[in-house]
Amino acid sequence: MNRDYQTIIFKAKAVLCLLLTANVCIWGLGCGQVGYSMLGEVVIQLTEDHPLTAALKGSEFEGATALAVNPGMQTFRLIFPDDQRELSGTYINAPTAVELTSITLTTSRQTATLQLGTGQRVTQIVSTIGSTWSRPAEWDQTTGNYATAPKAPAATGAPSAPSATREITTDAYAAANAELLELAQQLDAQNGYGDSTVKADQSSFFWAAGALLYLVFVPGGIWATLLFIFQVVTIVAAII
Repeated sequence: MNRDYQTIIFKAKAVLCLLLTANVCIWGLGCGQVGYSMLGEVVIQLTEDHPLTAALKGSEFEGATALAVNPGMQTFRLIFPDDQRELSGTYINAPTAVELTSITLTTSRQTATLQLGTGQRVTQIVSTIGSTWSRPAEWDQTTGNYATAPKAPAATGAPSAPSATREITTDAYAAANAELLELAQQLDAQNGYGDSTVKADQSSFFWAAGALLYLVFVPGGIWATLLFIFQVVTIVAAII
């Protein structure tokens, strides 16, 4: 066989192998998330009338231009016109819905991270200024399992949703964190830092919540700040 012909055949095979290897990430999309990890981030533009844009208004994180999601790594982040702010997190693909497992809020001043556990419950709040709060063990014993979040009542005559479908709403996060919001309301009612009526078992959350207030300005104090975060988490989970 002609040597030149053999060389051409060899090169053609090499090119074909390279093309097949390069396209594995695309073919993998139908069988799992291997392909997604190789494709990288998917960017979703945020318009002026987008629900997430509206939710961020009035906060330190107003002005985000896009949401970048990496399905392979199961992470997300908001894209801002400047590099002084970041709102990012992680999620899992639960059987009935996407659930966020953490959300990190960063400004030029500091960073605070909320860890979310089973049933959308906040399990820990940590900030870079050294304040940390962890959910008390007795809360888990008294609240039970919120694996199935409460559903909003259906309109009269509307067909009921399948029982296997879970509705992730801001109200569901509020219900799963009822004790946390109640504590936030109590601290708001005490009017500020350094109040002598703050109990020892509340102090860790008091300073962790202060870190959130330092990052996110929402009128109404700690309670409103947490509700704002739940709203953002709900919308992000709905998008991804």
